[in-house]
Amino acid sequence: MKLNKFADLIFNIKHDMMAQISRIYGIFKKTIKLVAIFVFAFFLLMLTSSCQKTTRLQLQALDTNWRIVGDSIRLDSISIPAEVHLVLSHAGHIPDPFKAGAEEDLQWIARQQWIMESEFTVENELLNNDFVDLVFGWIDTYAHVFLNGEPLFTVDNMFREWRIPVKAKLLKTANSLKIVFPPTPRLIDSLARHASVQLPDDRAFMRKAAYQAGWDWAPEYRTLGLWKEVKLEAWSRLWLDRLSFLQREVDEENAAINLVLSIDSEQVRAYKLQLFASGRKLIDEVVNLHQGENELSLPFEIENPDLWWPNGMGEQPLTEFEVKLFDGNQVVFSRKKSIGLRN
Repeated sequence: MKLNKFADLIFNIKHDMMAQISRIYGIFKKTIKLVAIFVFAFFLLMLTSSCQKTTRLQLQALDTNWRIVGDSIRLDSISIPAEVHLVLSHAGHIPDPFKAGAEEDLQWIARQQWIMESEFTVENELLNNDFVDLVFGWIDTYAHVFLNGEPLFTVDNMFREWRIPVKAKLLKTANSLKIVFPPTPRLIDSLARHASVQLPDDRAFMRKAAYQAGWDWAPEYRTLGLWKEVKLEAWSRLWLDRLSFLQREVDEENAAINLVLSIDSEQVRAYKLQLFASGRKLIDEVVNLHQGENELSLPFEIENPDLWWPNGMGEQPLTEFEVKLFDGNQVVFSRKKSIGLRN
C-alpha cells in the first residue's frame, strides 16, 4: 500500500514537472516569436526609411581633394574655388602675378593645356532620389568636362551656371570628374578666323571677362579655373528652377512686388508656400501644382521699405527674402535671395 502511494507521488511530481516544463517552453516559444517579429519589423522599417524618397533638395559638395595638372606641374589637395594663376602663385611656382614685370613672363600659363580633376564617392541617400544633377557655379572657360571618362559637355561661356543630369552615369564606388582646359589663345584665334566678320580685337569673340585680354587697369591674364561651387543636387517629385522678384511699384512708403517662381513637379499636389523678410511673413498661401513646369507669380507688399540708392545718393541695403515650401509639416525646400528695393 505504502509502495503504491509512493509511486503515485512520484508520478504526480513527474507530471507536474512536465507540465511546468511544457508551460515554460510555450512561453519561451512565444517570446522568441515576438522577438523575431520585432527584429524583422525593425529592419523592415530601417530599410523602408533608407529607401524612402523625399521632396527635399539634397546636396553633396565636391569642393575638396582636387588636382591641377599642367605640362610639367602637378598640384594636389586643391579646394574649390580655384584659379590656375593664383594656385601656382600660392604654391611658389610663379611670382606674384601683379608685380611689375611678371605679366610678360607668365603668358605661358594660358598657352598650355591644364586639367582639374577629382575623385568622389556619392552618398547613398542621394542615389535614392529620382534625379541627380552635377552643377558647376561658374567655369572659366573654355573647357571639356568628363565624368568617369565619358564626355558630358563643353564649356564656352564664363557667365552662367552649368547643370547636367548624371544619375545614370554615377557609380556606387569611386567616381572621377575631370575638366580639361585647352590653350586659350589658340582657341580664341580659331574663333576669330572662322567668324563671319573681322574685328580689331579678338576679345569680342570670347565669352570671358573682357579685362582678361588686358585693360588700362588690368594685366593680360586669360585665367582658367572653377570660380564657384561644384556640387551634386538630388531631388524627387519637384524642383525649384527659378526664383526672382518683380518690383512693380516702389517708393519710400510702400513696395509692391511679385514673387516669381518656376517649379518643376513630378505629380499633381498642393503645397503651402511662405515668404519671409526681416522676420515678417509676407506670403502664406496654398499653391496647387500640376505635373510638369509650373509658373507662379504671387503679389505681396512691404510697408516703409528699406530702399537701395545709387552711390552718392544714399545707402545700398539689401533685403533678404526666404521662400519655404511645405508638404504638410515637412519643408520641401527653402531658398534665400537678397535684393535691393528700388524703383
